[in-house]
Amino acid sequence: MFAEDYASSKRLDESNAVNANLAVPVDNSIEQINVVRRHFVLASVGAAASLLANSSTARSCSVGDMVGNVSGLGAIGVQRAIAINNVDELRDALRSGSSAVAIGGGRYSMGGQTAVRCGLHLDTRPLNSVVSFQPENRQIRVQAGARWRDLQTLIDPFGLSIRTMQSYANFTVGGSISVNCHGRYVGHGAIAESIESMTLCLANGEIINASREQNRELFSAAIGGYGAVGVIVDATLRLDTNEKITKQIRALPLDEYFDWATSEVLRSNSALMHNADLLPGAWRIARATTWHRAPMEATLTTPDRLRGRHSKYLAQRAAISTLADSSVADRIRAKLRDRSNSPPQTTWRNYEASLDVASLEPFSRERHSFVLEEFFIPERNARRFANVLAAYLEKNALGTLNVSIRHAPADQQALMSWAREAVFSFVLYIRVGTSKSALETHGRWVQGLIELALAAGGTYYLPYRLHATTDQFTRAYPNAARLKRIRKDVSAERFVNTLWEKYL
Repeated sequence: MFAEDYASSKRLDESNAVNANLAVPVDNSIEQINVVRRHFVLASVGAAASLLANSSTARSCSVGDMVGNVSGLGAIGVQRAIAINNVDELRDALRSGSSAVAIGGGRYSMGGQTAVRCGLHLDTRPLNSVVSFQPENRQIRVQAGARWRDLQTLIDPFGLSIRTMQSYANFTVGGSISVNCHGRYVGHGAIAESIESMTLCLANGEIINASREQNRELFSAAIGGYGAVGVIVDATLRLDTNEKITKQIRALPLDEYFDWATSEVLRSNSALMHNADLLPGAWRIARATTWHRAPMEATLTTPDRLRGRHSKYLAQRAAISTLADSSVADRIRAKLRDRSNSPPQTTWRNYEASLDVASLEPFSRERHSFVLEEFFIPERNARRFANVLAAYLEKNALGTLNVSIRHAPADQQALMSWAREAVFSFVLYIRVGTSKSALETHGRWVQGLIELALAAGGTYYLPYRLHATTDQFTRAYPNAARLKRIRKDVSAERFVNTLWEKYL
């Protein structure tokens, strides 16, 4: 059956691909930050010991390829990188040796989640065919290497949209499932909710189907599993209707934002997408942006159904450099905050969802790079955490250019769920120096943020640089022990990357 499916599948045009439960309440913010500072006087000793232990067991090999990531930091030397074009090649690669195996897609994860030193790297980007498309049922079955932007080109003429994806369209489907991504969609949360089923290739080359009804444990472990149990070959996804949407912006005090978001956004029948931004110099002002469903007869601000491809985004990239470096940055940010009274804009949902991550790419990553960190906080503690975070950033923002706040309902599907209950997420966009000392300082600073999130009953997101201590990881993801058992049950220990090498 699988051979017939893939023989009849349609290869997406690669030339169009875009390159690329701790319930501890948060107390007084200053005292909380002091607790974190005391914590890391002790934790740094354990981190140093862990570093020594890892270095003593480092593999030695003849490095054949380097596997990097979008941050330009921490490229990993692997024995071999293999481009996977079809299932037969995937099976042959797994059966050809005994090396540790890591799986990669768009390489937007930033901490070695797609590679392991001296291992085999499976590049799934060429595995990008559409297996089946049922517009009448709003479903599509697509291979792991396909990018959201390519799917948008296919489904837009049928009046359909991707149900759940990141804010940018460059990511691969398999990578998005592996990190259990989310976006700005009101009421949707993690991508886990929109997955009907998936095809997995196990370590022995066996091809299996996994869903809520079949191989359920592996289905749950593969979503947000970062390649821990097998290679995602394809997935069947639910789609939504493409709609006209109107963008509205409102600025309000951070203390008032969460009650307002709950009543005016989460309980709204018209809100489709939403996020709020906090900016340097005004960490306690939330600039809330909501996209509401608009009537079909509404006049479009732009007639384009999708954004154009291959733009150089010179203005946006220049703005990033200006906001990061310039002495006039505070005045520019103030103007951005004052744009809350700008007239509403009406576009297609797919137009807003086809943003290109290239618009965030700096002109150079030689001396400075840009990284993300994200924290998920239960609704009941979100307002207090936000004020603690604001105090933390007011004391030392360490290059933070923006904090984006989103909401996600509970995700009971993924084993390694980052939303075991409804949460608000806090995404930090950070400019960081590439020197060893700058990266070490940044790592300690992020560990402090993780501790604040844990104290608020929350967790942190795993696709970024591996700053968390093993103790922090264990507290943030208590199901890690179960994931380790599942890996053993299906002989998946061979699937390893830098993330799992450190924490499992």
